[in-house]
Amino acid sequence: TTRGAMLAAGSLLALLLLAAALGARTAGVVCSLGEDGSSGSSSGICSSGVLQPLQSWGAQLDDSLPFVAGLLLCAALGLGGAAKVVWRLAPVLDRRQQKRLDEYSAVVVRVAQQAELLYEQYFLTLAHAEER
Repeated sequence: TTRGAMLAAGSLLALLLLAAALGARTAGVVCSLGEDGSSGSSSGICSSGVLQPLQSWGAQLDDSLPFVAGLLLCAALGLGGAAKVVWRLAPVLDRRQQKRLDEYSAVVVRVAQQAELLYEQYFLTLAHAEER
């Protein structure tokens, strides 16, 4: 259903935002280590300006990262759980499609019964042929 898909998309969005927040904080830490001279390989990336936006976001997230990460994780879990409930409980077929499916099921049951009767008759015929 549309509601279940929207809830699942919201859960995915919350997880992506959580990954972005953690990535921004990680970029800030990596670049701060590179500025101290303890890691020479990351200083090229940090000075090139590629990670500058992430560094600025990471600096703003220093104090609020646990709160933001917890909020996003709870939102992702809540939306994912709600999506699962909606997908389980919401009807997939409308009434007309359900009626057609029930009719097909009844036809399949009748065909299976007829096939069973034909097999029984066939085996009875074989049994009588062996008696002769």
